[in-house]
Amino acid sequence: MNLNADAPITADNRQYHLHTQQGDLSPLCLLVGDPARATLVAEEFLEHSRLVGDHRGFKSYTGRYQDKLVSVVTTGIGSPSLCTVVPEAYDSGARLFIRVGTCGSLIPASQLGDVIIVNRALRFEGASLNYAPAEFPAAADPRIVAALTLSATRLHPGRYFVGTEATTDCFREGQGRPNTEGILTDRAAANYRKAVGEGAACFSMEASALFVWCATHLRQFAHCAILFRRTAVRHRRYIQKLPKDRELFIFLLGRGRGSPILSAVRLP
Repeated sequence: MNLNADAPITADNRQYHLHTQQGDLSPLCLLVGDPARATLVAEEFLEHSRLVGDHRGFKSYTGRYQDKLVSVVTTGIGSPSLCTVVPEAYDSGARLFIRVGTCGSLIPASQLGDVIIVNRALRFEGASLNYAPAEFPAAADPRIVAALTLSATRLHPGRYFVGTEATTDCFREGQGRPNTEGILTDRAAANYRKAVGEGAACFSMEASALFVWCATHLRQFAHCAILFRRTAVRHRRYIQKLPKDRELFIFLLGRGRGSPILSAVRLP
């Protein structure tokens, strides 16, 4: 183990948390929260994929899609975890980040299985304050947003939205859900009203931190989310199942039908 606390690495020069090393990751890097989702992408969509890192639940894979290198990296839940993973992914070769995950929709017209392309985020979390003050905007790279929108137009017509995410630290009260005793507190209700009042399209826990980190370190980044619909202050019991993850990645990568995101975005 490298005992330099400023940049700890393993004895064989791997990143402290991801256990990846320089050159393991492609410049184009998909970020997912769930390690099972990373495995699904590697097995279902990438050719000649290999597991390049597997430590602390952070699985990382690199393979080829339509003759282009693509990596998928697990970030875990929330902005603090993402802010630990993304710098290590960068040091392992990643340069263009697209996060793909679930969210709680605030769009009344949305349905389960619709897609939200997040173009900016409300910073209702604290991790991004390590990179820039609260007034610093959290916005996606417009070139990638345009490419994702093109993908949605071709592959998911009528089933997508472009909008703002309210990024929170807390999944329950932070997003206006009742606490463990089933009580919707005044603070939780206020969090919901604030997000709606600011025009948020959805709740999630990562976009603003990703946008701010990338804006202060990189130039290409975006966030894409599949909907988990939620339009009432009181938390509903969700009976319907979420669409299969592969449907989201078919939208993103365009299995067998071309890939607007891969063709429209120039990798660094």
